[in-house]
Amino acid sequence: MDERALLLDDAVIRNMLPTLGRSLTSVTYAALEHEIGEARDLALSVVYIGGELILRFEGVEQPVVVTWAENAGWPDHFSIQVRRDSAFTLGALVNWLANELPPWRVHIGSPLMRVRLFAQNRTPHVLELAFRNGRILLGDGYAGTFGDGDDLIVRAGDDPSLLDGWELMWSSS
Repeated sequence: MDERALLLDDAVIRNMLPTLGRSLTSVTYAALEHEIGEARDLALSVVYIGGELILRFEGVEQPVVVTWAENAGWPDHFSIQVRRDSAFTLGALVNWLANELPPWRVHIGSPLMRVRLFAQNRTPHVLELAFRNGRILLGDGYAGTFGDGDDLIVRAGDDPSLLDGWELMWSSS
């Protein structure tokens, strides 16, 4: 396996594959207290936080933690990363349950059908989660814009133009 494939496996694939076909049971935003804003900000169409997203799936023991990575071996400084544990110091983040917030509420209880990863500059920045009722895009970025930043961005992914100009780096199907 070449270096890029090893990086990709470590950064995303290994931790997303066990969730395919499993129902989403819980979504939690975990953010630095001064970067999360107010609870109403989490219901906006585009959410960006200094932190991570914790996803739980039926029958998968460990949660999936989607966050950003810094200097992870890719050409860009920041990239998207999927882990099984937090990248932050214990107690540094404030948790907000997001099961009833858009865009998540329509996907709770639905199986994850497909995962795709998109890149710019040969660096993974956007993770697309496809459920029966639509898609969600998760990515690293800044102020709601995907790409090379230290915010985690969450938005509904039903507008295909959102990924115009992005390279498909990996797909589960």
